Amino acid sequence: MRNKDLQIRIDKFIGSRPVSNEADKQRVLQYIRENTNHQKPKKLFPRFLSTAVNTSLFVFVIGFFLIQSGLILDDEEIGSNPSFSHDSNNNHSQQNPVQRQESYHFVKMKMNNKNVGWAMNQQNHIFRTENAWQKAKDITPKELPDKPTSMKLFILNQKTASIFVLESNNSPIKMFMTNNGGNTWRLETLSNIDAYGIEDVFFQNEKEGWLYTSKFSETSGVLPLKLYYTNDGGHTWEAVESNNLDQSQSKWVYFMNEEKGWSIGQKGLKNSDGFDQTTTALYETNDGGHNWTRLSLIKNRENSIFIRKPFSTGKTIILPIIYYNAKEREATFSVFQYGHNDDKWSYNGNTVFDTSDPQKIIIDFLNPSNGWVVVDQKLYRSANGGRSWGKIANLNQFNRIYDLQVTTETHAYLLTDSGLYISTDGGKDWIKQNKAL
Repeated sequence: MRNKDLQIRIDKFIGSRPVSNEADKQRVLQYIRENTNHQKPKKLFPRFLSTAVNTSLFVFVIGFFLIQSGLILDDEEIGSNPSFSHDSNNNHSQQNPVQRQESYHFVKMKMNNKNVGWAMNQQNHIFRTENAWQKAKDITPKELPDKPTSMKLFILNQKTASIFVLESNNSPIKMFMTNNGGNTWRLETLSNIDAYGIEDVFFQNEKEGWLYTSKFSETSGVLPLKLYYTNDGGHTWEAVESNNLDQSQSKWVYFMNEEKGWSIGQKGLKNSDGFDQTTTALYETNDGGHNWTRLSLIKNRENSIFIRKPFSTGKTIILPIIYYNAKEREATFSVFQYGHNDDKWSYNGNTVFDTSDPQKIIIDFLNPSNGWVVVDQKLYRSANGGRSWGKIANLNQFNRIYDLQVTTETHAYLLTDSGLYISTDGGKDWIKQNKAL
């Protein structure tokens, strides 16, 4: 294939789904390998670098990664801008409020209740509302880089949130933490953590948290690297030596308490450096991440398996799993639940949806019974924990839907390419919320 033709195809491929996280970077790398007849990245990069023409293409693709990866988010949240509290080497200094006048669409949102919520826009600015987005406050820390190479935002509750960011691949990870709704942010520089990227972050409470970092390998691309743990709110972090946890194309981590948690892993492809998505499995730890056991929740059906990061609805944890038949364009959506007094996941049945892209399926649960899902611009609801789903509305007026947040049985928010919309009738009708931007 000619270099010009390849670049055109890459442009179209990226345009169909922009690069937004570490898994998407690996996806583009895999696409390049397949369309240049190379099986392993360790052979691909030297050949790219062998000519001036191909070098420009390599710089183009990598440069695109660095620009777009600033939107890495998780998964998993009224007035002037806040002051910034800088905490470095135990010295505190107040900075002037950051002035940001631009308006961009939100691409990620976390609602704590009907009125209080957090959101991030396309420029990585962070906003918070206390009145259902009638007004919004830009609470972005002043020292947050404008175009980081890797970034994660984690919302713990109405007042507490953390941002983990890499400004460049050679810089240390920086953590911004607020316990007052973004009025001030504490900055920690995590100099003891060596990482190419940030795979995921999870806090179980204001003290205990886990950070999953990634590395870049010429033979395997971007891979999860190391799990770290803090028990003092992020002031200090210690590496967790994990055993029997398979690598994977991307990684998330979720802990129910300081001992029990879950993550995912995949088996490697034969005669290749890639991973077999049909082998995606859930892994469980009962000692804080040191030792892991592979769980067989779904018997493989020779289809790609996507295990979403769990989320909590009170005392019940929801685990969505999708396995996809690309030939038939069918996504089988299964829901598993785990109660705080349970010792295993319970299976709530499955439903088959027609879709061309299972990774664009958007899921939220209000409680263990009340679930909402968006599939190919259609909204469905379940009243029995995911055992069955009924269509509520067509959402064809939106070209792209970024996120869905349900706050009551009647109220929900939808983030789209044309702005923020709210429903007050259970998802049947959606009204644009203009004031927040």
